[in-house]
Amino acid sequence: MDTQLIEEVIHDEQIEIDVRNAQRDLIILKYMAWRLRSILYQLDQAEKQGSEQPLPRQVQERCGRNHRIVIYRQQELLQLRSFAFVGFISKRKGVLQPEVVEAIKQTDQKLVAELVHAPSILSYSSLELPGGDWCNLVVLADSGAKMHIKNSETHIHAAHHLAHDYYKWIRLHNGTMPEGLDPVEMRLLSTKYYTFHPDQQRPSLRERTYGTRQVKEIKTRASQ
Repeated sequence: MDTQLIEEVIHDEQIEIDVRNAQRDLIILKYMAWRLRSILYQLDQAEKQGSEQPLPRQVQERCGRNHRIVIYRQQELLQLRSFAFVGFISKRKGVLQPEVVEAIKQTDQKLVAELVHAPSILSYSSLELPGGDWCNLVVLADSGAKMHIKNSETHIHAAHHLAHDYYKWIRLHNGTMPEGLDPVEMRLLSTKYYTFHPDQQRPSLRERTYGTRQVKEIKTRASQ
């Protein structure tokens, strides 16, 4: 039996699975962008022109699922210009300690409050998915704004001290919105796939970039 051929088949199948997952995730992220745009257009004139930050909104989706939207820079979001975005979709572990669940909840609330002071963060949305998992969409003025989140002490604490005990896997998407909040034009640029293992403190990591016709795997390594 040709083991190299088997490995190539497995590798190709993994790419196909990754592409399908990314396409499904993008559909969810596009819906979240559409919902954000709808809420922006529903703001009254005072809210559109006002300086109050943030503007929190709560939407009840189908089956009673929650959709929390925090608008930080409403005037910028209404502009027809290019934005960047980060999409975060995850799967929780089957059995969770109550204190870990509460810590994740508190961390999310703290991060939302901290982002008020990051001028390039335009909005932060959290959509509850079937089964109790969540999808997050962060709209950014430019791709460099990702560093505001990555360097946040709250984010660092969650990544290093909470993620291993809470998540089974994470898909972290980076993308572009060349026509503003028009969801039709949203495009993925790259994805990081984190998988958490019981016997490893750090997750394994795969990264992929997306071209017009192909998906290119960058690397597979232990996360640092």
